[in-house]
Amino acid sequence: FPEGLLVYQVGSGTFVLTGGVTSKELAVVDITEARSGLLAARQGQRFLHEVFERAGGYKQLVGRTFFGSSIAGEVLYGVTANFAKPGGIDIFDLSTNPTKPALVGSSISAETGSANRVVLAKTGHCVFAAVPLEDEQRFALYNVSMPQNPQRIGVSAQVPAQTYALEVTKGVEGRTRILLFNADGHIFYSDAMLSCGS
Repeated sequence: FPEGLLVYQVGSGTFVLTGGVTSKELAVVDITEARSGLLAARQGQRFLHEVFERAGGYKQLVGRTFFGSSIAGEVLYGVTANFAKPGGIDIFDLSTNPTKPALVGSSISAETGSANRVVLAKTGHCVFAAVPLEDEQRFALYNVSMPQNPQRIGVSAQVPAQTYALEVTKGVEGRTRILLFNADGHIFYSDAMLSCGS
């Protein structure tokens, strides 16, 4: 069953990219013409546009979007967290064919399993992704400015208890503050100097 999604708009269309808890499939749902309110399953079926398999599987899918450039011009990219083990992030081109997003880059490793969210931060023309690693009790930081080759910058120190949520805010002396929330209700933070050379 689906857990997690990424909603995006391309032109006048609105789409949802979602993944199952334990499946290898990702699904695209075109909700451009969907009526307001809840739909019965058989009514909602016609909006399901495409189901495609991601090699290696996908477990949950939570993501964020940003605009980047390519040879073809401006592209809407989606950075998604993959909870699987090994796990990490995948980056999809959402705008070239919005009904079947193309996987353009990944950073997957055993160290970054149980990735369960994505928060993006922009510094100059560079884009960074902070990702809590739930079972690892820490977070990972990536430079996703080059979607075809995302770079993991580092992994934080471990904190007590699972980490479910994360937020990025302004730190001191030009740094970016990453707030990590754990299952016990505690907040931990780390200040990082994010630059295009990171």
